[in-house]
Amino acid sequence: MSRPPCNRGFQWLDGKFGTAKTLQNAVTKSLVGQVTLFPTYTSLVLLYSSLLEGRSIQEAWQQVQYKLPQLFVTGSVYWPTVNVANFMFVPPQQRVLAVNACAILWNTYLSYVNAAPLAVASEAAAS
Repeated sequence: MSRPPCNRGFQWLDGKFGTAKTLQNAVTKSLVGQVTLFPTYTSLVLLYSSLLEGRSIQEAWQQVQYKLPQLFVTGSVYWPTVNVANFMFVPPQQRVLAVNACAILWNTYLSYVNAAPLAVASEAAAS
């Protein structure tokens, strides 16, 4: 599920900002990706996972609305760091592979948050 959106997302960022040859360019690309690509992708993962678990559309949408803010905050720490290093040091043709390696940790966390009852997710976000 993640490879096509990842490929398209990185192609779009490269097309808009070029290859990251400076730290400023890498940070810019990472921040733009964080506020455009990340919420869309994470929302779709939460929605899709919830539907596969047998939740109704309304319950799945509630999962997205309730858990996306927590995931956005956590992802805003993790992914910019990963992406800046990725944009600076990894050749464009290897970026998706590098991100997928880092995504193993992220997807474990995402699965944990998605599986947690809404009340548990709320308590984790508050702490």
